[in-house]
Order: sequence, then C-alpha cells, then structure tokens
Amino acid sequence: MSIQRVYTVNCPAPKCAVRIVLPCQSHLGKFDGLPNPAKDAWPIKYLCRSCGLASEIPEQAIHPADVLPIHRGGIQTRGRSRLVCWRFSNGLVDTPVAFDIHTIENEHWQEPLQGDFQKVTDDVLTPSGFWSESFGNPQFIRVDRL
Repeated sequence: MSIQRVYTVNCPAPKCAVRIVLPCQSHLGKFDGLPNPAKDAWPIKYLCRSCGLASEIPEQAIHPADVLPIHRGGIQTRGRSRLVCWRFSNGLVDTPVAFDIHTIENEHWQEPLQGDFQKVTDDVLTPSGFWSESFGNPQFIRVDRL
C-alpha cells in the first residue's frame, strides 16, 4: 500500500490526538498538491467530538502529512476523516448572522432527518458555545459531509 500526502489540521487541545484530514476540494479550499485554503473559509469553527473543545482553527495550522489510504467497501478514501460542516443562521435580513461549525463524525454517523433541529442544536450548536443570545433564534440550515 502506498503512502499518500494529504493536508491536515490537529485539534488544538494539547492532549487530544484528533487529526483532521482535509478533503482534496471543498468550500475550505483545494488541498491536492500545494495547499490553497479558501480565504473566506478560514479560520474554521471546530467542535472536537473527542475532547469537547470548541475552537477556531487558523489556516496557519494546515500542514502536510503522510498517511496510508483507508479502504471502505472497496473505495479508497485517501485517509479522510468524516469531516462534517454544520450551517447555522439567525434567518434575519436586517442583522444576519450565519456560520459553519465543523466536526469529525464516526463511521456510524448518519445525516440528521429533516426537521431534527433540536437534536442538532443539542449535539452541535449548544456544546460549541459559538452562538450568542444576541444573535437571535438559531436556525439549522444544512449539513454537508466533506
């Protein structure tokens, strides 16, 4: 099996070993060859499911790593984690607030059902601490597997 070069960021918690392998191309930028992060996406808001730390990860934290590819069901995944992007908004036109929270989900993760807003809020938004009451009522907009 050949080793592959990927771009990663680590959970900023000092004792957490979570390494996030960035997808080759997504709204975060292009990471195939030389890293080319999307300027409007970084820093990213990240909630670590392993240690519980909510943080903002700057683009300076992106670094190359060599990994063995993971095969799932005969499909080579380039060692990618299950990076998921959760989009939230206040839905207001006059004072709009919208942002993404990124998490790593395990292999049993399933996309939430339509209308499962309270579960998403309890599982992602509330523990992150990123939402302020001054923003208004949060709305879960969508989830994307990267």
